[in-house]
Amino acid sequence: MGVLIVIAALFTLFPERYVADVKLAPQDTNTAGLSSILSQLGGNYAALLGNHQPVEIDLAIGRSFDVQKDVARTLGMVDGTGAGSLDRAVRKLNAIADVRALRAGIIEIEVSGHDPDQTLQTAQVYARALQNRLATLSRDQTAFKRTVLNQRMQEATERLSRAENAVNRFRTQNQIIAPEAQLSDAVASLSALRAQYQAVQVELAKARRFNAEQSYQVKSIRAALAAIQRQIADAEDRTRSANGLTASGIAPRAVEFDRLNRELGFSRALYESYTRYLEGAAVEDLTANFNMQILEPAFLKPERQFNPIPLAVLALLVLLAIASEFYWLRPPSGSRLAPA
Repeated sequence: MGVLIVIAALFTLFPERYVADVKLAPQDTNTAGLSSILSQLGGNYAALLGNHQPVEIDLAIGRSFDVQKDVARTLGMVDGTGAGSLDRAVRKLNAIADVRALRAGIIEIEVSGHDPDQTLQTAQVYARALQNRLATLSRDQTAFKRTVLNQRMQEATERLSRAENAVNRFRTQNQIIAPEAQLSDAVASLSALRAQYQAVQVELAKARRFNAEQSYQVKSIRAALAAIQRQIADAEDRTRSANGLTASGIAPRAVEFDRLNRELGFSRALYESYTRYLEGAAVEDLTANFNMQILEPAFLKPERQFNPIPLAVLALLVLLAIASEFYWLRPPSGSRLAPA
């Protein structure tokens, strides 16, 4: 038993085992200063970058077959061209590498092995493969988003063009540059003349009370009243546009123009919004590689590492040895064996 314990202890310590560790954290756009830079451009461009995905997704990607096969191929662990060779390499990698999530969304990659340089290199390659896979997924999402945005942008451009053509066509057909302004000016001018007409009528009534009908004062006021009536008639004629619209005729045209103008404003706002979204997608594409930040580069843990299987055998042998000693010291009653 003692010989077996010694052998197990030797295999627990030799060959020497090394463990490499690397820690990554999801990169926040605020940490990189991108939000402050984009906010200086005006608008809410920083919001287009969005937030990072949950740590469970990063963990699933780190344990995915795509990442593991990239690591295996980079390290030259695939010794053939068939699928079986790749599967064997991935299984071998699974036996020495572990990806787990820590608090605060930190991803830890731990690799064990008997060659310190190879173990350290495996941890470094695994971290880069995870970053590359996240960047590829981010670019794929951005490409899909850009496809949708380009389609919507084309529709918004066509809608804006139709709205602009409708407004220009309305102005050309009715020869009205600004229906609201023309209507406002016409109403203001006619209102002023009519108010003046009423004031002269009041003045004429007062003059008739103290003067004869054929007096000079009454005649002059009547002449002024007639002049104002002609001005009112002339003002109504002057409000006519080139196609013969009067002040009352401009009103429905103004309503139609207001509708067309609202459609133009909405189309322009929609076009500008999709333009900003496309700019945001371009920024996301440029920052696709900026996904996981290496908090702690790959390093070999300085504490002594034990081989797990021989350590388990050693513990089992020690327990058996202790149990056998108790057995011989205090055998069961009625046993024929006696202590020496």
